Amino acid sequence: MERNKPLELVQGSMLFLASIAHGLEELVGRGAPGITFRAGQTIALQSDIATRETDLLKAIEEVTREMERLGLRWDVEVYKKQSEPEYITEDNGEHLVKLVFGNCMVRSCQFHYGHPQRNSLCLLNHGLFCGLLQKIYGALSDYEFIHSGENACIGLLRVKPRRAE
Repeated sequence: MERNKPLELVQGSMLFLASIAHGLEELVGRGAPGITFRAGQTIALQSDIATRETDLLKAIEEVTREMERLGLRWDVEVYKKQSEPEYITEDNGEHLVKLVFGNCMVRSCQFHYGHPQRNSLCLLNHGLFCGLLQKIYGALSDYEFIHSGENACIGLLRVKPRRAE
């Protein structure tokens, strides 16, 4: 079988990143996920983004396009159960949207390294996602894990009311 040097480089880099995340969690403890979420959010907020969107579902689509522009291919789909009438629900003034995250390099490297999901490395990506949404949609958001699996993760995006422009 032929060796694929670029793929080996990416896999090695992701394994190294997983080991750093694991070390950070052991060193910092429970604060590590908050630190990495904020780091991802900060990166996103410093990105140059020209597109603004007032429709939340279109804004989520734009976030995935923006992530691709940054070199991150992360399949994100809005999700609802068949019994649910709408993709967006509301709770205490917040908009709630379920998201399915497929094809995730972070999840793949977590499995390879043997590091559990839902920890700091996952939250780095989710911070990036929430920060990009803030730049594109104009509202703060947070992410809660619903399910982490081998093939996909499902989460709940909590979006605060949009700020006045």
